[in-house]
Amino acid sequence: MDDLARSMGAHALYLFLLVPVGCGIQIAESQMLSAGEVEDWLKWVHEKSKDRSMELRPICAPQYYRIAEESDPSKRAGCLAGINICFISHKGDVYPCGYLPVSAGNVRESKLSRIWAGSATFGQLRDFDLLEGKCGVCSHKVVCGGCRARGFSEQGSILAEEPFCLHEPQTDFIKELAV
Repeated sequence: MDDLARSMGAHALYLFLLVPVGCGIQIAESQMLSAGEVEDWLKWVHEKSKDRSMELRPICAPQYYRIAEESDPSKRAGCLAGINICFISHKGDVYPCGYLPVSAGNVRESKLSRIWAGSATFGQLRDFDLLEGKCGVCSHKVVCGGCRARGFSEQGSILAEEPFCLHEPQTDFIKELAV
């Protein structure tokens, strides 16, 4: 896809990491990358993105920003669900993103600004100290945050750890203790 997009003179290529919700559930078993394959793919995307002739970005892959942070610690663009974006369904239901089926309210019942500022769901997503599992103890949680939709899909919690991240944050903690 990268070669094709560049050969056609594309300005940007956004590559989505599968989120197993909706129709993605049907193809997840056969099409989902393993955590190791995701890690390799993210490193490949990062290397390819250094060629600035075309914007190349992984979508729904917040752990990419852990990899990017290691070479450029000034970026923040991990999972944006309920932090910088939301999705409003045709029925008015407000969701943190189009892949996270947890309603934060309904614009037919309340103003979007009120839902955005006061939703308990959005409040939880914006408090990185509430993240569970290895995301909760990871030193990259502010830059990455893990995919909240994949965590929800696997464990039923919007705060659950990202199941397709190989990073082991305990090593971060041990490194900090050694300093």
